Amino acid sequence: MATATENLTSKDVLTDLRLFLQGVNREKQVSNQALTKSALYLLQTLPVARHAVFEYLCNVFEEAVQIQMKQLQFHEFNQDDLGESSNALDSIIQDACGVLFNFIKTNPAAWAPIISSWSLELLGHLSGKYSTHRGVPHSGSLNELLQLWMTCKPTKSLIEVATECFAAMVKGAPEVCVDSLLEASVKYSPHFDWVVAHIGSCFPTTIITRVLMSGLKDYYQHGGKPGEGHMSSDDKMPKMASAVGILGHLASKHGQDIRNALMKLFEASLTAESEMIRKTTIPFLLKLASLSPMLLNILTTDLINALTPEVLNQLNTILSQWKNTSHQEYESFLLLVVHLVIQSDIGAYQVLQFFLQAAIPTGTEAKVIHEDIQDTCSFLIDQLLREVQSAVYHRQNNGMVEVPFLASLTPKVKELTRMLLQSDGMISLWLMKLLSYVALYSGEECTSEILVCIISEATNYRQLSRCLDLQSTVEVKLGDVLPCTIHRLVDMLNTQQMDNVKQLLGNLLCLVQWESTSHVAKEYRSLYQYCIHQQWESFLPLLTNSDTKIAITMLKIINIVKLPKVLSSPVTLTLCSSLSELFFRILEIEDSKTAFEMVTVCKQCMKQLINSSYVQTTILRFFIEALFTKEISVLFGGKIDPSSLASEKDTYTKLKEENMKHGLSLTLPRSHSSVFHAGVIGKGLKPRTHVQVLKQ
Repeated sequence: MATATENLTSKDVLTDLRLFLQGVNREKQVSNQALTKSALYLLQTLPVARHAVFEYLCNVFEEAVQIQMKQLQFHEFNQDDLGESSNALDSIIQDACGVLFNFIKTNPAAWAPIISSWSLELLGHLSGKYSTHRGVPHSGSLNELLQLWMTCKPTKSLIEVATECFAAMVKGAPEVCVDSLLEASVKYSPHFDWVVAHIGSCFPTTIITRVLMSGLKDYYQHGGKPGEGHMSSDDKMPKMASAVGILGHLASKHGQDIRNALMKLFEASLTAESEMIRKTTIPFLLKLASLSPMLLNILTTDLINALTPEVLNQLNTILSQWKNTSHQEYESFLLLVVHLVIQSDIGAYQVLQFFLQAAIPTGTEAKVIHEDIQDTCSFLIDQLLREVQSAVYHRQNNGMVEVPFLASLTPKVKELTRMLLQSDGMISLWLMKLLSYVALYSGEECTSEILVCIISEATNYRQLSRCLDLQSTVEVKLGDVLPCTIHRLVDMLNTQQMDNVKQLLGNLLCLVQWESTSHVAKEYRSLYQYCIHQQWESFLPLLTNSDTKIAITMLKIINIVKLPKVLSSPVTLTLCSSLSELFFRILEIEDSKTAFEMVTVCKQCMKQLINSSYVQTTILRFFIEALFTKEISVLFGGKIDPSSLASEKDTYTKLKEENMKHGLSLTLPRSHSSVFHAGVIGKGLKPRTHVQVLKQ
């Protein structure tokens, strides 16, 4: 009975084999349905025929896709014939996919790798062949391309078969399916990207992890072994670019998974027993970062945070052998690090802080971090500054070079400036150079912000000298930086945006005093004296500051920069009023020595004003008016009846305060602004009141 069944099966196989060969070779007219039925039967009963059957199925899928493309292209014409052919092929494809799904389900270990490679290869072929077809979106429009191919029944069926294969292999042999995906991506990218995006979104964690491991293996096998005297090039590692492309597709929705996978790979390399993983991971990650800005951003944030002193010492142990066996290659590796830092537009400030702290550690870290790490970080900073300098001056000459590292540091100039003021030694020199490059790169606004920060926060002459050092460096390219700085200072003072006004004016006074006494100041293109002189009227409100020391400091600055020879009437009145008020405020100071020095400052300013009789008369008027006020008259021997103070306090206001309320406002009829000192318009004069006469 068994023999009879075997003979019957053998005869059926032979019959279907002859029918299949005759149909494929066109020796006999065989319908597509019959030919496909024979092919699928052979696939189930004669495994050796699978190559021929898969080749035939490729033709079936390709014919079905061709019909779909014609329908897409000629959608406005009669498609009855095309519709009939498409329906027939859809039925054939459905039967074929049913058989394939059954193979994957019943024997995944044997069939899933074979069907996966075949389906991915066919998808890549079809995607590339019809990439230039009318109606097919450009490969850059990934979402549109994915939508097109997923609405095409043949390609949708194929990718469902491939996804089913991945699902069957993802736990048992994930490296096999990822290798197939990478190979197809290398061969058919960028037209194959939609396949990568779809499958990757179905198995993000597995795909990301295996793609990284496959890329690491490829990097190691194609010349990425540290210490062998040569660094690998991109054309020798085709899977690297493919791995970067796959990760790039997954980044939008699975960015955190990519971050976690990269960090796990890095952490595993520190304790791995495998030499490949231990020595190759860091160069591999840097190579990935050089090919992808997205991966670079991850390394400049997450990886930097993971580099503790203990981890740095572990890395030093791993890379020391590489450094000893091939110093030139190791130096090329460090230059790649510098290049990546310059290209980083996210986390640049954190990277800089890390380099500075590792190069010259303080506190307990100074004993923990190995000297080789300190020397390496110092070398990296020097090379970084050298490359940045070259890029900045090249940009100044050509206006084309972009430096993401400096652009990322521009919003952090205040933090960098404060770091400069608090540092000394090599860190101070490094930061001074870096800030000058940031200033030259970003322009006058950024430079003025740095100078204002130094002037307002410097607490000693050494810190204040940084302002002059920076000015001498940047003024060669930025000629108007000093006027811009003074203008920014005036805006901040007038809008009361500063808490340390006294310190700022003290530093400004030091600068103008130095300029007035030092011959070195003549070497600078611009002087603070000249810039303040051009905007001196904007500083006048400081003369009426409630803090007498601030007013006197401002007056000292005005005395050094000198007043213009010709003053307008409003400015003259304002200045004379402020001087007279300041003078009488000084007289109330109990310390006679301090008061005498302040009076001398006022006297120096008044000497500049009394060149004209008009100014003399104005000053004299303000002095005489002030002498008849109660507060001032007391200083010159006047006496006030104490009993009258309480009643007069609520009744009368100072003449000056009343003038200030109305002097700068418009007088509107029939409103409160029509009130003048004589009374209310339309209601007659104010009633006369008895005023207490001062006793002599």
